[in-house]
Amino acid sequence: MAYEVGSKYHGFILKEEREVKDISSVCRLFEHEKTGARLLYISNDDENKVFSITFRTPPTDDTGVPHILEHSVLCGSRKFPTKEPFVELLKSSQHTYLNAATYPDKTMYPVASMNNKDLQNLMDVYLDAVFYPNIYKKKEIFMQEGWHYELKDKEDNLKYKGVVYNEMTGILSDPMQTLANKSFKYLYPDTCYSSESGGDPEKIIDLKYEDFLEFHKKYYHPSNSYIYMYGDGDIDTYLSFVDKEYLSEFERKEIDSNIKLQQGFEAMREYESEYPISKDEDEKDKSYFALSFVAGNALDRELALALEILGDILMGNNSSPLKKVLLESGIAKDFALDAGGDPTLQPSINIIAFEANNKNKDKFKNIVFESLEKLITEKINPELIEGAINKKEFILREANAGSEPKGCVYNGEVLKTWLYDGNPIDAIEYGKQLDIMKNKCVDGYFENIIETYILNNKHAVYVILNPKKGLADKKLKEENKMLAKLKKLMNKDKINELVEDTNKLIELQGLEESKEDLDKIPRLAISDIKKESNWIDLEEKDVDGVKTLYYGQATNKIMYITLKFDLKTVDKELLRYLTLFKVMLGELSTKNFKYEELAKTIDKNIGHLRVMTRNVINFDDSDQYEPQLVIATKGLVTKTKEMLEIVNEIIQNTVFNESSKIHEIIRMLISKIKSSITNSGAGVALDKLASSFMESAKYNEYISGLGFYEFLIDLDKNFDSRIEEIKQNLEKMKDIVFNKKYMSMLVVCEKGDYKVFLDNISIVTKNIEVKEIEKKVYVFEEDSKRIGLTTQSNVQYVAKGYNYKKLGYKYSGQYIIIKKILEFDYLWVEVRVKGGAYGSAISNSCFGNFIIFSWEDPNLKETLDIYDNAYKYLEELKIDRNDMEKYIVSTIGELDRPFSTQYQKASSFEAKMVTGITKEIEQRIRAEILEMTEDDVKGFGKILKEIMEQGYICVLGNETNINKNKELFDKVERVK
Repeated sequence: MAYEVGSKYHGFILKEEREVKDISSVCRLFEHEKTGARLLYISNDDENKVFSITFRTPPTDDTGVPHILEHSVLCGSRKFPTKEPFVELLKSSQHTYLNAATYPDKTMYPVASMNNKDLQNLMDVYLDAVFYPNIYKKKEIFMQEGWHYELKDKEDNLKYKGVVYNEMTGILSDPMQTLANKSFKYLYPDTCYSSESGGDPEKIIDLKYEDFLEFHKKYYHPSNSYIYMYGDGDIDTYLSFVDKEYLSEFERKEIDSNIKLQQGFEAMREYESEYPISKDEDEKDKSYFALSFVAGNALDRELALALEILGDILMGNNSSPLKKVLLESGIAKDFALDAGGDPTLQPSINIIAFEANNKNKDKFKNIVFESLEKLITEKINPELIEGAINKKEFILREANAGSEPKGCVYNGEVLKTWLYDGNPIDAIEYGKQLDIMKNKCVDGYFENIIETYILNNKHAVYVILNPKKGLADKKLKEENKMLAKLKKLMNKDKINELVEDTNKLIELQGLEESKEDLDKIPRLAISDIKKESNWIDLEEKDVDGVKTLYYGQATNKIMYITLKFDLKTVDKELLRYLTLFKVMLGELSTKNFKYEELAKTIDKNIGHLRVMTRNVINFDDSDQYEPQLVIATKGLVTKTKEMLEIVNEIIQNTVFNESSKIHEIIRMLISKIKSSITNSGAGVALDKLASSFMESAKYNEYISGLGFYEFLIDLDKNFDSRIEEIKQNLEKMKDIVFNKKYMSMLVVCEKGDYKVFLDNISIVTKNIEVKEIEKKVYVFEEDSKRIGLTTQSNVQYVAKGYNYKKLGYKYSGQYIIIKKILEFDYLWVEVRVKGGAYGSAISNSCFGNFIIFSWEDPNLKETLDIYDNAYKYLEELKIDRNDMEKYIVSTIGELDRPFSTQYQKASSFEAKMVTGITKEIEQRIRAEILEMTEDDVKGFGKILKEIMEQGYICVLGNETNINKNKELFDKVERVK
């Protein structure tokens, strides 16, 4: 169908139509005539269709009302009155993406699906949720998702509870999150960005129900909306649906949601603040510094892109000019620069130091300014600029969105202009901006940006975040004392009212949904899904004596080459050095390149180079595993020769004699692991738990877990006395690992380009020797079954589980459905809704692990009790065929989720093949899902009971809470 600018289509007037070759799409910008709702449709041949609706939601305080509202509107609506339509969609739809997100100035509700009918179902539920939520009828939604006083019995201690309250309690335990929040608050003091849109727990408790409702009335209106659609769907059908079912019911309304500009400062402002560490922890070298500068306006897309490229020039790798100087100064363990990427009206440049000594705060600032002044005087090396632009261009060409649909990524991009009344299409026309930059960069373009937006910029803040021993415990005690005092001041009637409200909420949370309400949630039928698996075959070849898997598909002229080396040849006494070795490849000098030159050469010729380790576990025997070192590289086909020359240089010629550089990398690793403990507490608990009973997990824990973290801390502390030992062991590692006998490859490219690979791969393979080294059998110490890991977080990450294959059971596709039933029907209600944790889920692998875990959880023992009783829930569950089909449909949708790139697809199937999963096994797993019955669900109850009876637990979290429950643990350790 041809569209004409100025014409009306189902209530929408087409304002602009533009082809955007950069993303192979036609963009059509509409405005709804009656309401003023804006709609952008990006039309292309991508089957992974996306819909989202976004509202400008500028906060005015730290009560977190945008965030609480984001949670709450998805708790039932006019057409879909179930308590959790969002969860019902998770259970029953074939979504490829389903989410909601709160930003500093907007709230977004995105969904995606490969199926046209399914996408329209998702649109229907989401539009009804945002425009007609049940929050006006049920105050309990606000209490559950936001906050309330909990008092189950009049003799109990008074507590604060709420999903967002507990989520933000966990998030704000992270010093990096605190640093970012403080920087925003001080950089934009007179705008919405000075408020924490997610909510500060100390302020969330000030939010009143009436103000919560008023926020929705004001901002959740079509006149304040930005509707986005993407993919190969039928525009006419979707426009008709959105207008007829929703927008036509509203009138245009004037809404003051404009984001205000922050006026500049007369001089840089400096602030100091605190974050908590344990009372037993040393405060030395635990400060964080952030130099932040406001840089232009989001509508200047050329500048925004230039800032991102400048960030890569200055600190993209350890040899980048600013990062190199900072690392060599030794004033902090690591440094980072974020520029232009934040979705705000006024982008910022943020230069950050991790884990520094407070006495070096002036030195950090001086080094940054002096280094940048020197860079302007001496000029930026043109090769650095060329490399950074090439890297950005490659990223844009590949359009690798990871696990997200590409349409969701473009949604975020268009809002960077659209939300501020700019043209959304301008934000995704990358080619023009890159061409401008290529032409300008030779004339001091980036030097001018440094001078204007950093050196001469007074609209800046310097935030110093210092550690404070026992701060978390102090705040917790103050909170408990205040709550006790508050309760003491209450009369009997008020106490009885709170007890009644608490138990009424618990009762409502436990009520079963009516079948009538559940049936209102639209869903696909089993007849709408494919019965056959989407298996792909990779061609197996012998290339220069190396087993090679090949996948020939359209890749936009990108060559993907992955080299794999078996690591079972490494002696156990060297294993602790493996992660160090992996990280140093490409970061140290080689015989022919100083590391600065190597980095420039990589950026000029390679789209991406990554060195990692992985563990290939045997599908039939989960105690059998093959660890591998993986070198994954990708670049334009025309650069294949240069790409392989660089890989060969790294493999053959890396030298481990740069002591100061090695020390820098050790300190950076310590900082990164420490940050991951705070940011990914659930993952740490899962990995530690699995290492108590699974051989491959013991290996992973040994080379990269908490034991390795302590090993690094010791290396750092005793570096001068151990440096020679470190160098020798890294050299030994190189000699052992790169062995043609235990090497394999994966190559993905267009069929016509495979010859380019064959013509050049000998650059690498001819230099790798065949070495007769025996594989080792590793024996690791047994760890405790019940482990407590204490941190300064105010919440817990609670994990419990075991490996059912060790109990004699085999993997079944039905276990995927069991996981979903428990997650969405049991754990969601018991751990999240009733318990107040931000979330709870199950790690269920085809290798036999079945582990239940929670995150941002205020509870500990109560959560473990919920896990222990999960088997009863399954045994007593009544689930008819209609309900079972919901799970079957969504599970098949999960299996059939598309990949962002052909390499991702090939890599996924290569991983299956090397573990022993075949096309037949894949089809069997699919058949098991399609044939799932109620009896199968009940039958797993017995298995789950056995899993829980093994008694393996790991809890990472608040020191006081873990020590209060010491009897639950065999071992309690403080995470350093």
